[in-house]
Amino acid sequence: MKKIIALLLALAMIFAFAACKGKDDNKDTTADSTQGAGADVQDTQAGGEDTTAAEAPSGDSTAAPSEGGSEAATQGQQGGTQGSADINAPVNGSKADIVAFFNKYATAMKQYKGKVTVKRVQGTTSKINSLDPNKILGVDLVAKAEPLLPNDYPKTATQTFNGGKAADGTTLASFLPASKRAAYNVNPAGVKSASCVKQGNGWKVSITLVVESGEGLTFVPTHHGSCFDTLSLTPDDFKPFNPKSTKVTYQSGTFTFVLRADGTLASISVSEPANVVCRLTFGNSNVGIDADFTGTWKQDFTFTY
Repeated sequence: MKKIIALLLALAMIFAFAACKGKDDNKDTTADSTQGAGADVQDTQAGGEDTTAAEAPSGDSTAAPSEGGSEAATQGQQGGTQGSADINAPVNGSKADIVAFFNKYATAMKQYKGKVTVKRVQGTTSKINSLDPNKILGVDLVAKAEPLLPNDYPKTATQTFNGGKAADGTTLASFLPASKRAAYNVNPAGVKSASCVKQGNGWKVSITLVVESGEGLTFVPTHHGSCFDTLSLTPDDFKPFNPKSTKVTYQSGTFTFVLRADGTLASISVSEPANVVCRLTFGNSNVGIDADFTGTWKQDFTFTY
């Protein structure tokens, strides 16, 4: 989700460029300014996989693992001796039963202590919905902003964990979605739809959350924050501009996993779209730009035991 912050900064740089253009219309200067904006965005986006994890939202990182989650983790660590008959999957069950099943087995993966290799493919796809004004002094802001959009999906990383840790110290819990959480605790009240179906020798479980919107930089969505990484914005992210207003809408993120017959996960797939509407101004003036854009955070995990 850090890439959404990068886009805000890109828009700020474009606005600054457009304002400066009124003072100097030299074409060479224009080219240099555009390069500068791109360079700043790349710096903002730097940090790779660990940076993404560090920016996860203010979820309860000390959340106590559920008893069911611990039991499921133990089952999965028995090296496949646990048969499907011992897993009471809520196929075509109620939303509450499916969510409880989701919490139990998704948390079990966070707590898994056996040896597992995890391939993670993640990144952001984004689009500009509108800019107002869309032109300043003849400069097409949308055309300037589109090449700077943080469309970096897919980025791939692979880690092998034993005892819940990789050789470089990365924990399995932090490598998975909701990196600061020790366990998943999704509330059925925040779930728009849930499904559990038989797939091969295992089951495919999917939950889609309700839409959550909030004003201000410190908004943390209760339900999305329980199983997803979410935005964490501060005024410093917008410097040298001032965010006069910010509204973030989490548009029904979906979390899907495939559970094997032995109680371990085969895969995880996450799609989390977020819409950001903000007004940025410069200094103490009321002159600014209204931006509306949507970024979708995507993650795909495959597990090899």
